[in-house]
Amino acid sequence: MGLHKYEMYHGAALLQMVRKPEFSLKIVETNNREDGWGTYKVYSDSKDYVLFVKSTSYIHTGPYAAYYSQFTFSMDDIQRMRKFTEKNRNVLVCLVCDHEHICLLNADEVKELQILKDTQQCNVKVSWRKGTELDVKSRYGGLNHKVPRSRLKMFEW
Repeated sequence: MGLHKYEMYHGAALLQMVRKPEFSLKIVETNNREDGWGTYKVYSDSKDYVLFVKSTSYIHTGPYAAYYSQFTFSMDDIQRMRKFTEKNRNVLVCLVCDHEHICLLNADEVKELQILKDTQQCNVKVSWRKGTELDVKSRYGGLNHKVPRSRLKMFEW
């Protein structure tokens, strides 16, 4: 049985999470019928999280030597994320930009992008130039800061 691209991208994100020996993590893929593909519960020594992983194999070239990847959150995605935020779960969103970058968003950034506010699908764009941090925008505007490329590797679970 062959591997799907999304399985490789999700695996890359999950591998970066477990490579920190100082944290003991347990990662469980949720019920796919109920919570959708790419939803994981992450249990650490100090907190529990719900991690949503979205991936794309497309990197577009923009003006001024910039690159970007586009992610679409369907209404099903948004409703699943709302379910966990309403239960006061610590929600993280991991956007895998092909083989280039993994952009980790925390719950405050998801709120700032207003992804969960939407009544229709919402697009999120992650852009960068060589050697820069990641710029993240939705139709409602962008984050007021750049997201470090190394955030997932450095995340304090």
